[in-house]
Amino acid sequence: MLEPENGIRSHVTARVGVSLGELERAVGVRLSAMDAEDYPKRLLAKDTSLWSRDPSIQEAVGKRLGWIGLEDKARDSVDDLTSWVGDLHDKGVRQAVLLGMGGSSLCPLVFRESLYEGPPNIDLTVLDLIHPAAVADVEDIFRKPSEAVFLVSSKSGTTIETLSFYQYFSERFAPDQFVAVTDPGTPLEKLAQDCGFGRVFEAPPDLGGRYSAFSAFGLVPAALMGLKVRRLLDRARAMYTACAAKGRRSAERPGLWLGAVLAEAALAGRDKLTFFISPEIASVGTWFDQLVAESTGKDGKGILPVVGEEISEPEAYGDDRLFVHLRLPGDAGSATEKMVDDLESAGHPVVRFYLDDPYDLGCEMLRWMFATAVAGAILRVNPFDEPNVTDAKTRTKQLLEAYEREGELPEPAPSVMDGDLRLFADEDLRRLAVDGAVSDWLAAHLGRLRKGDYFSILAYLPESPAVEQSLRNLQKRVRDATGVPVTVGYGPRYLHSTGQLHKGGPNTGSFLLLTVDSKQDLPIPGKSYSFGVLERAQAIGDEQALRDNGRRVARCHLGAAGAEKGLGLLGRRMLAAMAGVKKVF
Repeated sequence: MLEPENGIRSHVTARVGVSLGELERAVGVRLSAMDAEDYPKRLLAKDTSLWSRDPSIQEAVGKRLGWIGLEDKARDSVDDLTSWVGDLHDKGVRQAVLLGMGGSSLCPLVFRESLYEGPPNIDLTVLDLIHPAAVADVEDIFRKPSEAVFLVSSKSGTTIETLSFYQYFSERFAPDQFVAVTDPGTPLEKLAQDCGFGRVFEAPPDLGGRYSAFSAFGLVPAALMGLKVRRLLDRARAMYTACAAKGRRSAERPGLWLGAVLAEAALAGRDKLTFFISPEIASVGTWFDQLVAESTGKDGKGILPVVGEEISEPEAYGDDRLFVHLRLPGDAGSATEKMVDDLESAGHPVVRFYLDDPYDLGCEMLRWMFATAVAGAILRVNPFDEPNVTDAKTRTKQLLEAYEREGELPEPAPSVMDGDLRLFADEDLRRLAVDGAVSDWLAAHLGRLRKGDYFSILAYLPESPAVEQSLRNLQKRVRDATGVPVTVGYGPRYLHSTGQLHKGGPNTGSFLLLTVDSKQDLPIPGKSYSFGVLERAQAIGDEQALRDNGRRVARCHLGAAGAEKGLGLLGRRMLAAMAGVKKVF
């Protein structure tokens, strides 16, 4: 069924197609209950009792609701941003690098991949992977050092990856080529003032990183690239108006309606939120990853975004999926759209959003912020904290301290070796696969999957087209062999995103971490460890955190052959492992 949203201009906020099937009644009941509990008014009034009756949680939530109505306040900054970017352009700046992580980097990455129109605008590279090759690649993009500006972006001002990037590049570029984006009063703000940064942009302190798209964290890089910032904010404002209009029921408010759908799907066991997105805007999937997973994945609950899986026939999927299709006009009638039709015809719940152009991402981002906040209220979780992210940071710090004392990272002996491959297994897996080859261990790991589970590939590898293709091939093969949803995340990016759900959400995940030796490591100035050591510490720390939270996890170290060759060998071993694996539904 395809209908324009009630009273909203379709070219601004997108048309919606809905086929909920077995979920329709539950969603209707939920929407009526939301009206009875006055959700629309309470949400817009920032009533923290929507999420908890605990005063301490209410206090914490109250410090994270600044995103509501922010897109309107942000208009006041546009002229200043435009003037600043004009001055940079006049000075010859043509390249920018954003040094960030999580909420500070994912939205700018989406804007770069979906909206950037090219020269003569300033190009932006987002650096949020700490593999030495990723850092080294940044230095290769500059024709002249004087053409560069660096955005050092961190809400807390203490993010270890961001500050490590800064320490590296600060020895190579002048202080006034750095620009800070941070909250007021952070260590980063003081660093910027002490070192003579070219500019400091402050973001409102009352919002979390994943809800910060319309703050300085999203708008400064957007303006830098010459994007139509007012148009982006206009689209977001249209969505806010639709969600806030007086006299409307929850069912007529796009963000609230979607929140009810997400929550009821999860309560019905359809907690694997699977996205199919037009290629031009496909990068927004990484933003959905963080927003939904990090917000809902705690207290043993959560909604898992599944992004990047190749679409398949209806029989390839179990009954734990809710499908979402975001489509631009140029993809009408595409093979993907026809296969989504097949999913709908087979009875799977499907929600479609028909965007008119990429700038409709402005309204979609705000729609999904509302929806995620509402889903959190229904599921009775705080969608504005991230307790398990802190756990991973603490473990990394402890491992780095051990490295500083001992000169090496503490690491157990591998369970099995195969050429350059070394596999590290959790205790349960060691009991299952003693004395087997790598393929036997991998088969035993896959054999632990059950109905309702998911499999996650966590890659601490340099990002390249060849690596990405190998990981996506592996994703498809595991999905086809086992029938479970399969996700792919790059470390440490995922630690600030789906990592919260992995450890704090339901114990339905099975994990394969991938690490590799750095062919040419890079030092971090002022530290006794390098980027390669920092990356390995984060991988081992998360491996430990997953195990300590009772998760099923194996880590495969690809050795010195490099990511591409190592993935080739791993792919062959995985094919052998999957030969005897049966689907779990």
